[in-house]
Amino acid sequence: MFADSISENFYIYGAGQYARIMVSWLQAKKLKDRVRGCIVSNRDSGQEDFCGIPIFAFDAVVEQLNGVTVFIAIAVENAVGIAEKLDTVGAQGMHITYALLDEMEGDLFDIFSADGKALDQVVVWNYWGMGYYDQCKYIVNELHRRNGKLKIYWILKDVVNTPLPDWITPISIGSYEYYEVMSRSRILVTNVDSPSSCIYKRNFQYFIYTWHGIGPSKRLEWESPLHRKRIGNDKRIVQNRWNGADIMVAGSNCCHEVYRKSFLYEGKIEDWGYPRNDVLFNDISYKKRIYDTFGIDDKKKIILYAPTFRNELMENRDTERLRQIYDIDLVKVREAAEKRFGGEFVVMYRFHNYVYRYVDISSYKQNGIDATYYPDMQELLKTVDILITDYSSSMWDFSLTKKPVFLYFHDAEEYEEKYQGFYVFPDNYPYPKGHTNEELCDAIASFDDEKYQADLDKWFKKYGTFDDGHASERIADRVFDVIENPAKYGK
Repeated sequence: MFADSISENFYIYGAGQYARIMVSWLQAKKLKDRVRGCIVSNRDSGQEDFCGIPIFAFDAVVEQLNGVTVFIAIAVENAVGIAEKLDTVGAQGMHITYALLDEMEGDLFDIFSADGKALDQVVVWNYWGMGYYDQCKYIVNELHRRNGKLKIYWILKDVVNTPLPDWITPISIGSYEYYEVMSRSRILVTNVDSPSSCIYKRNFQYFIYTWHGIGPSKRLEWESPLHRKRIGNDKRIVQNRWNGADIMVAGSNCCHEVYRKSFLYEGKIEDWGYPRNDVLFNDISYKKRIYDTFGIDDKKKIILYAPTFRNELMENRDTERLRQIYDIDLVKVREAAEKRFGGEFVVMYRFHNYVYRYVDISSYKQNGIDATYYPDMQELLKTVDILITDYSSSMWDFSLTKKPVFLYFHDAEEYEEKYQGFYVFPDNYPYPKGHTNEELCDAIASFDDEKYQADLDKWFKKYGTFDDGHASERIADRVFDVIENPAKYGK
């Protein structure tokens, strides 16, 4: 066993996710006090400790490393260089491999669930460790409204800088507490997949997956040629990822079919609607909050430009192509809307935050209002008057309000041939569209609401929406029923 090889005093090289898993494992094995410290190449100012262990810059401890074991807990592509550096100073470097991390995680789940007792509490995994928004927000709000004593934990990448309501307990992914709540909580709620391999799921646990896309836009998982290539056409990878769910919640007929054909999900699908869209049906107004936040005159109307991201172009750092794709003219769009709909408009833009790393948005700042970091997209959709997007599923959500959606894109053929592709090609969506700024402004100027409403009705009839404002209630009903009657669900 690896634990038997742990010396009395050693260092860990790294202060990230791999190191956090190792420290959690050491703590569970009661070996944490053997760690002298965590070493990093460059220590940030004010960074004194990591998970309660002192942090040292490499240069500060280099003279103490001769003959000492240093476990290298960083990504494999960087580990070789660190091992060579340690070797030059006489340290005994040992790489913590992926296989060893898996072994540690397995130990942690076994330790925390050894008594086989479930805790009637909820753990949330939102967008791979992000904050308080989307489906999970509206589910836990309903749970808390009904039972303020129910314990709810939210797993985060960045606990320090992610605000949550005071009735939600934040948990760092990979931390000691993370393995405790993941091992013992009765309910997991997520809008993606499980944060840990489903092989660690306990028999008493009930997993609810909602996903976060809804209409027939970008191809996903098994039906995406790009994704299939990435996983070597191994169907089991997709199946194992999604079949840990006890239920998947669908927002539309299309969504239901995607779960079956793209996610290869074989379990129970509940056609309950999307929790995040409940807000589009209720009487709550976010207008004052949003107008005050952005300093908007309450007599003005809002256009929101919210395109999806191009992951492949970002991975390739193709900044020139990205600049070409996001070349909308906010001034001309605003003028076209004011001419067609009357009154004064402001234009908001909301990019995926990854776009900021690659695209110069200075022209947007001059002519629009940056809403990228506003925490809840649904509150924006509830408030704005017009949405402009490309392939984002926000078009479906906003369509539920029956307000105008316009599409602006000119890379659909490229996206279809080289990247994810589409379930339905965007030219066939029921929204007025333009492939140039001139075409987009013409579409706005000639907008026919009667035709638009008829086209939307046909679209929803074909792809079947389940949204009616009560999805969160249905999920909360299930959560409390599982807690009160676990045997009914085989738990």
